[in-house]
Amino acid sequence: PEHFNTLDLLEPTDLQKYGLIPELVGRIPISCALSALSIPLLIKVLTEPRNSLLAQYTQLFSLSNIELRVTSGALFAIATSASTMGVGARGLRTVLERLLGEAMFELPGSGVKYCLITEAVAKREAGPVYLGREGKARFHALIAREEEEWEERRRREEGEESEMERRARNNSEGGAPRTFEEYREKAKAGGFL
Repeated sequence: PEHFNTLDLLEPTDLQKYGLIPELVGRIPISCALSALSIPLLIKVLTEPRNSLLAQYTQLFSLSNIELRVTSGALFAIATSASTMGVGARGLRTVLERLLGEAMFELPGSGVKYCLITEAVAKREAGPVYLGREGKARFHALIAREEEEWEERRRREEGEESEMERRARNNSEGGAPRTFEEYREKAKAGGFL
């Protein structure tokens, strides 16, 4: 195969050399290597499955006739926060519970109809935005503004990133590999793979 992880080639004897006792190694018929989830993958886990965490929280709020919305910037901040915990997708529930736990108990029966989680809320720089029934237009305007700001920031960062990539490509002759693919190519060229 063209792309592989060295840990995919792991043999039972490697586990024994690492320090596991043969009796335990014998009870592990299959071993596979896992890698950490990236921020975009954590966002997908949070939003895309039919019964995703975000869908579950949205449903819980809708049972009390409250519309919950989370902006793209907030999703990124939530995934980033979960990623720093080092426990994979399990960290997403912890982060969401910290953000929404209080609102889940305070809002039902309070007259609040809209709850907005922005990037600032996800970063713990502000509290969630609560609006009553008369705040529907403001709620949607806030969402639109947050999304526009997020898209503008992403476009700027992508422009800067692509400029940095161009410079790095120009300077990469003989330098250290920047990606795993470059590392693999240099290892093949050196006869290590």
